[in-house]
Amino acid sequence: MGLGCAATSAFASFELVMVGDSTTGKVHRFDGISGSYLGAFGEGEVTSNSEIAAHVGSDTCFIRNSTSGPVYRYNYNTGEFMGAIPAVSGAYFSILSDGTFLTVSTTLMRRYNQSGTLLETFLPPTGGAFIQDRGFAAQLSNGRIIAHATNSAGTKGFTSYVLGIAFAGPFTGYASSGTNIGGVSSSGLSIAFKGNFGSDISSTWTFNAAGNFTSNADNGSLPVVLSSPTDTAFGHQGRYFVSGINAANAAQGIVSRADSIPGGGNRGTFGTSILKTPVSITTVVAPEPGTMLALTAGIGMLVRKRRRLQK
Repeated sequence: MGLGCAATSAFASFELVMVGDSTTGKVHRFDGISGSYLGAFGEGEVTSNSEIAAHVGSDTCFIRNSTSGPVYRYNYNTGEFMGAIPAVSGAYFSILSDGTFLTVSTTLMRRYNQSGTLLETFLPPTGGAFIQDRGFAAQLSNGRIIAHATNSAGTKGFTSYVLGIAFAGPFTGYASSGTNIGGVSSSGLSIAFKGNFGSDISSTWTFNAAGNFTSNADNGSLPVVLSSPTDTAFGHQGRYFVSGINAANAAQGIVSRADSIPGGGNRGTFGTSILKTPVSITTVVAPEPGTMLALTAGIGMLVRKRRRLQK
């Protein structure tokens, strides 16, 4: 599982970054502040169409192919396989705070529990459609869901939902020149997403409690270090991570830290010696010290078990 080097390098910066890599087929773990490598888990489930998501309450990292197949579950502390959720309808995957998850088609966004039971469905804006992409939706801290969609005029943007209500709330379009938009993640009342807006390669948007867009900040410095962005995930204090290809070496993957403020620049990179083709990224933000201790202890346990099996 590639866990041998991790036990000594883990320390409590309380920011765990996980990156799904389609070339290695695994989920690679990093310390989000130092960039230290914390080992990998997975048995080849990560492909070019995969998406990963973490749920803190159950210490679980989920892996799903974009269009079909089951949802695989791993303990992100120990790397142990925890079973699979049966195949469900809809593409891609977005985890919610209560452990339920969303999938999407152009006409429906579906919510399931971890047994694969359908709980409810959501409709796109009237006359519009959902946009099927990795990171198509994210949940704000007030429980609202922000989903990537088009309106009746074909304008692309984001729309708001409340659990239990099928119809879309406020819709806000973004610049028509935006391309390759997706990889939505959230922190507080803000979302981050990757894309191309002229010289910008990622952006953050902030909403009010009613789901109305209030402000945005585009990041134009990431193209210097990163090309072909694939996904985003939030860290501490509005800082977020963007996965993609190393602009200086197309054979390497890379993760860049950025600030969600106007003109916020690149705050460092990591992963180039490990990553090849990163396709999805997720974080466990500010876990209690016990979580990082559990990560270290779990890695040590698996290393000892592996050594016993090799004897």
